[in-house]
Amino acid sequence: MNLWLHITWPAWRDQPARVVLAIVAVMLGVALAFGVHLLNGAALTEFARAARGVNGQPDLVLRAGNGSLADRDLAELLNRPEVVTASPVLEAQALWPGQKGQFGGGLTVRLIGIDPFALIGAATAGRPLAPELTPQFDGTGMQALATYTVHLNAAAAARLPSGAATLKLRVPQPGHPAPRDIDLTVGGRIAAGNAPLGVLDIADAQALFGRLGALDRIDVQLAPGTDAITWARTLPPRWRATPPADEGERLSDLTRAYRINLGLLA
Repeated sequence: MNLWLHITWPAWRDQPARVVLAIVAVMLGVALAFGVHLLNGAALTEFARAARGVNGQPDLVLRAGNGSLADRDLAELLNRPEVVTASPVLEAQALWPGQKGQFGGGLTVRLIGIDPFALIGAATAGRPLAPELTPQFDGTGMQALATYTVHLNAAAAARLPSGAATLKLRVPQPGHPAPRDIDLTVGGRIAAGNAPLGVLDIADAQALFGRLGALDRIDVQLAPGTDAITWARTLPPRWRATPPADEGERLSDLTRAYRINLGLLA
């Protein structure tokens, strides 16, 4: 302390105005850097939201902390005012009898149960969600409402016999040693995936997969201006909300130049 006074006191005594100006300049510099930091955080949040909207990704993916979600979780989530869209998902791996896979074994088909109305509603509102899973039709699209209808991607459709209108699959049943054979009507097309994949209405999926009332996850879109991480902290502990799996790396690549420029400014 004595050394500091010994060094600074002559400057205070001889040129007090210059010392005051130097202190003010340092304070303004720190304030500017902090302001840039706050601006950077807010801008990156909105940039991430816009990028997710363009790519059809949810703001958060909601899963159960233990076990599976249930239909009542979806209903509770939709009652939260910050939630714009909540799209439930249920998945299973099915065996396609008579078809051989890449290594000579049986061919498996990934089946995804979705709520087509949630996806169509999100697209209509200008914030598409999972457009690669939204069924596309040549006609009126009423096939989306038909029960036990599966919509296939190109890899699965290529395996169908010419003119086939139905698809027989074998699906494991929880708690039962023997799988269940199911017959599905072939509906529209989806753009997702290189491996065989099909989507169907989630109510049909719950019945066919032997998982009535169960959900694997819920994809959530939040109202504009809602910070996803802050909102996630308000959820009950039985829920676990995380960003989409590849969100961090993709956002880092998209914003690298922006972050470098703001870092230099700070």
